[in-house]
Amino acid sequence: MIDDRLVKIDGSIGEGGGSILRLASGFSVLFTRPIEVYNIRSSRSKPGLRLQHVLGLQALRDLTDGHLSPVKVGTTKIKFTPGNVFRDELNIKIRTAGSIALLSQSIQNAAIFTNNSSELDINYTGGGTFGLGAPDPYYLNNITYYFFSKMGYKCQIDVLKNGFYPKGGAKARLHIDPLEKDKDQLTPVNFEEQGNLIKIGGDIIVSHNLKKPKVAERIHNGIVKEMAKFVSQVKFDIHRKYINSLNPGVGLNIWAQYDSGAVVSSGTILGKRGLPSEKLARIASRALIEPMQCGATVDEYLGDQIIPLLYLCEEPSSIMVSKISSHMQTNLDLLDMFSKRKYEIKKIGKAFRFRYFEQ
Repeated sequence: MIDDRLVKIDGSIGEGGGSILRLASGFSVLFTRPIEVYNIRSSRSKPGLRLQHVLGLQALRDLTDGHLSPVKVGTTKIKFTPGNVFRDELNIKIRTAGSIALLSQSIQNAAIFTNNSSELDINYTGGGTFGLGAPDPYYLNNITYYFFSKMGYKCQIDVLKNGFYPKGGAKARLHIDPLEKDKDQLTPVNFEEQGNLIKIGGDIIVSHNLKKPKVAERIHNGIVKEMAKFVSQVKFDIHRKYINSLNPGVGLNIWAQYDSGAVVSSGTILGKRGLPSEKLARIASRALIEPMQCGATVDEYLGDQIIPLLYLCEEPSSIMVSKISSHMQTNLDLLDMFSKRKYEIKKIGKAFRFRYFEQ
């Protein structure tokens, strides 16, 4: 049953970007409450919806048989009412290099609990696997969805073809195994200590035209060299892959895995023309060393993505996050608009302990 209590959201709050819309629309389905979002991206040079936001809203409308006010690129106000059903498959065509991972975020939030336990497949044609300000699918699988699985929520994204900005042209399939409302429960997690380092993992994805100058190998060797200054006698499990794509590109992320189950990452790092492979390796390594040094069990990029699951878990959970990002705070503020639950943020050393209290 749809709760008819409308949630009105000012799209300019927090960092005022598209993440507010992705989160709000996903929460609308999750809590079965209609939303009205206004002032969408009002502070940006191009206010209103971008194409990937339009596609995300339409995807949730189609998945749930919901109702969405007319939308197009540039729209600054939307109304969305989720439906009572949840389809098991949807095809999404992306005509730009819009981020597949960002589109997946609103869907993964919406599908945590559904009215039945039917599995869900989202088939993407077009779009980008690596883009500015967005996680890549390899990050989702190895960091985000790895953590989700610890709580009993299973997601997997299979990359059939990579795509870089500006042409995109990727292909991917997102598979979700939702939990059933009023029956299944999420498993609490308490990651407050890193434990012992097991390995440094990662993925380096490079377009085939950069194979001759050995870009992937140089990045890999640079990472090993940089990380050796910080950790010794550690296993490296970093995969290198040259791929065919519509335009040149380099994307990577590396992560540290601990015996406690914690994993922290550099986040997605992008190459660009004129940036040497060795410098890119240093950038990635330093981005990883930061959460490792501060004792975090969750990096800042996962911090905001994991909040909905921690919130929905009936028993209290806790994590040590490297940074309370604006995205994470926006996530917390938005959740409060749908249903309140007491939480605590406490700085311990160089990291921040975040925990929800018992419901």
